[in-house]
Amino acid sequence: MSKRILVLGNSITKHSPRGAIGWYADWGMAASAEDRDFVHHLKRLAAERDPENVVIGINIAVCEREYWDAEKCAAFPPVLSGLDFEPDIIVMRIGENVPGDALAKHSYKDGFASIIDIFSPADKKVIVATCFWPNKEKDDAMRAAAAERGYPIVELGDLGLDKANMATDRFGDNGVGRHPGDLGMERIAARIWAVLCDML
Repeated sequence: MSKRILVLGNSITKHSPRGAIGWYADWGMAASAEDRDFVHHLKRLAAERDPENVVIGINIAVCEREYWDAEKCAAFPPVLSGLDFEPDIIVMRIGENVPGDALAKHSYKDGFASIIDIFSPADKKVIVATCFWPNKEKDDAMRAAAAERGYPIVELGDLGLDKANMATDRFGDNGVGRHPGDLGMERIAARIWAVLCDML
């Protein structure tokens, strides 16, 4: 039976054009082409398993930046309903935009769990990925939330420690260039797929 997979992410998942920083595409920053970002790798892999499988990736960075405020995410589920998209599987690939100075005031573990609940009111399968740029406090919070709910964890932090996985040679803006390049995107997809494929 075909499945609908929703990837909840940030700029690594999808970023609209922003000329001021030298980014002119509308896919996962900083892949060289749309079909080379990790979401589109997952789309291809899922379609090879079953052509009816559907993968959608959306940017929910606003939810990360104020993760303690559930209302910040309230607009997203209706958009998905408008697309007639009710996911069977959710891939949580966020964390990098969580402000470090907020962690002492607001539980990221609780906020992260609340974000999942907004997009997954029913009992759905969920995969949790750690940050591409490792951050122990954030990653531990996501690991703890996942462990409490029995969600599998995909570890990505070591990828962000290797410049070979970034696109620093292609962009003048360091913020863009530190994002995963084609190799990094492929490796992110491979790690998520290793878990996702068993759910399809």
